[in-house]
Amino acid sequence: MNDIEKLLSKVSPQDKIRLVLAIDATKSGMLTGVKMKGSNFYKVRVGHFRIIYSIKENGRVVVDEVRRRNEKTYRDF
Repeated sequence: MNDIEKLLSKVSPQDKIRLVLAIDATKSGMLTGVKMKGSNFYKVRVGHFRIIYSIKENGRVVVDEVRRRNEKTYRDF
């Protein structure tokens, strides 16, 4: 089980639905995020959570992390 699946198993059913829909919309290009300063990653806000993703050279969107927003959320990016 990866980190995203682990997080989704712990959140409320409402948050899980919102996150899954947002991840799917991000991957399909229907939902775009804001480029993070000093990195090649983008972020999408979904309530108290952040979806952090990157866009590969071929245009494919890869979701790297889904995290609950706190002071450590962007530290690794």
